[in-house]
Order: sequence, then C-alpha cells, then structure tokens
Amino acid sequence: METLFDRPNKDKTFCSSIKPSKYEQSYSKNDTELFSTLIELFLSRYDPTYSLLDDKEKELYILQKIASISSEIDEKSDTRYTNFNYCKKFKSSLIQTGLQINDSISSVLYLNDLYKITTVVIQGSTKYTTSPKNYKKYYITKNKGKWMEITNIDQDKFSEGSFDELGSMFVLDYPNIHIHQPFLKPIQNYKADELVEMATELNISLTLDGKKKIKKQLYNDINICKLNL
Repeated sequence: METLFDRPNKDKTFCSSIKPSKYEQSYSKNDTELFSTLIELFLSRYDPTYSLLDDKEKELYILQKIASISSEIDEKSDTRYTNFNYCKKFKSSLIQTGLQINDSISSVLYLNDLYKITTVVIQGSTKYTTSPKNYKKYYITKNKGKWMEITNIDQDKFSEGSFDELGSMFVLDYPNIHIHQPFLKPIQNYKADELVEMATELNISLTLDGKKKIKKQLYNDINICKLNL
C-alpha cells in the first residue's frame, strides 16, 4: 500500500489544464490548485503555516504535520480525540494509521472534526457527505488523480451517493460516517412506536420521499439530531 512517505516529490498543477466538463455549470473551479493528496489539500485550506512556505519547503512540512497530528491524538487527547466522543470502533490507532496512507477515508472523518467542517465529495453528478454534524460544508473533488477544492456550488443539482461508492477515490479503512457515540442504545432496544414518539418530540420528519421512514432510518435520524444539539 502506498503511503505518504513513499510519495514522490509533490506534483502540483493548475486548473488551466483541466478539460471542460458537462458538470462545470454546477460549480466553479477556476484558478484552483490541484494537490497530490488529501492531506495537502486540507493543509492548504486550514493550516496558515502551509500557505506561507515556499514550494520546496512544503514536502517536509506535510510529513512533520502528519506526525504532529498523530502524536497530539495521544498527547493532547482531551482536545484532539476524547472530546469528539468517538465510538469504540473509531480508535485512535486507526486514525493514526490512516494519516500515513494516501487518501484514507478515516483521515477525512477525523479532519472533519479537527477543523470543524463537513467535507462533501463531488464526483460527476453525485455528492457524498462525510459527516453527520452541522459544520460548514467543504466541497472537494478529484480530477485526473489530483484533489481540489470546489467553490460556488449549487448542491441541489447533485444527488446523494452511498458511502461504499467512495472506494473509487479513497481507501475505505472505515465502513461509514457514523464515528461518534450514538445517543440511543442499540436499535434492538426500541420498538418502532417508541422511535416514532421520540422523532416527533424532536420535530424529525416521519416520512422520506413521501413514504414512512423505516425503523433504522428513524433511529439514525434521532442519533444525528442529538449529535447536533
């Protein structure tokens, strides 16, 4: 498996080389830099130091920053890990390993919380929302193997895709976006009527696309609602 430490010198180009696409009317990507890895993309947007460095200094800085984030998960866990109230399966070791791998989904899931964003991945006419939290949306896409930020997007023009479809762009080292401790007990502890009552109290819609939500959907919606209170 290729890691960031095996990656050759950063190859950065600009969007002038991108061929027009039928999807361009839905978002703006003019004069946007392309990056070899997700980590570079995130640092270019959310790490002030990165933008101040010369290109020749950025390669080393990226590696140092990855090491710093990984170590702080243990050394500053009260503000870098435990405060996010993750479920048991989203272990600190999983995040730390994912940070060493090019384009791991666990890195996106963790950096969402670290930078307080909800990353939305655009591919063709489909969008993939990678966090249930009501953070500010951060839109990205992959073009010819490179990552880029998207601006001025009309998200209503995109349909929501399923998580497993992200395998074409990411290393799926975690199976879904539900990385936080759920508010509710396991679903088998509830009858459908109980979930309907709780959803009603929280002003959660009981229907989806004109049909009654199934028990699992209500369960997930209640947990997401409580997560964002």
